[in-house]
Amino acid sequence: MIPSGLVTTEDLCDVAGVSSRTIRNWVAAGLLPRPVLASEGYRTGVRGYYPESTLDTVSVLQATKCLTIHERRKLVSRKSRYQYRIEDDGTIILTIKHREAGA
Repeated sequence: MIPSGLVTTEDLCDVAGVSSRTIRNWVAAGLLPRPVLASEGYRTGVRGYYPESTLDTVSVLQATKCLTIHERRKLVSRKSRYQYRIEDDGTIILTIKHREAGA
């Protein structure tokens, strides 16, 4: 049973349409948080879980493949000139903040 508020790697893969290897690469690159590990019993071993908010993050990462890893890291940390919002229908709106003259 999946703990409340958490999702599996498989859930992330389904949402973004990527492989589990891509998810592991994004974690290694600092684009996603490390999974919380939980034991599921003797035969099934340990499984990794991510916060539910990670579902939105993987959608944004997949939609912004044209950006560099550095730009994407800043985007998901919200420390970027790029900003995004996700509409009710799942559409991702990416905007770029322009600097004001003299700033």
